[in-house]
Amino acid sequence: SLDMVLLALLGGDDYLPRLKGYKLQQAAEAYSCRRRAATAAAAGGGGGVTVAAATLVRLEPAPSPSAASASASSEPTAALHLDLRELGLLLRELAALITHDGGQDAEAEAAPATGDAQSEETVGHYLSGLLWVLTMYA
Repeated sequence: SLDMVLLALLGGDDYLPRLKGYKLQQAAEAYSCRRRAATAAAAGGGGGVTVAAATLVRLEPAPSPSAASASASSEPTAALHLDLRELGLLLRELAALITHDGGQDAEAEAAPATGDAQSEETVGHYLSGLLWVLTMYA
């Protein structure tokens, strides 16, 4: 699934830097716990079909263009959506684990203060890059 690709990408690749203190194993475990809890909550409604837990990344078909413009259009056939709320919750949980186990690695420095203009610009740039790389894998 693209969720696992996303978790792997947060560890860095040729296009994106590694998140400070990020550990894929901890992220995968936290993600699995969140998915199990969400699936259990969805199933707890009393029988019937179990609704899949929310995903971090989903691929949705693009709206169907009219027949006349379909042949001339070079629009993508699908749109990639990143659930920033779910990703934020997962990253917050991971940040607590990193702090809690004393585990900032040697290359990690203090994170920039949240709310300042530069860190917001950096986060926006990082998320744009993340979506770009995920689109390549989609």
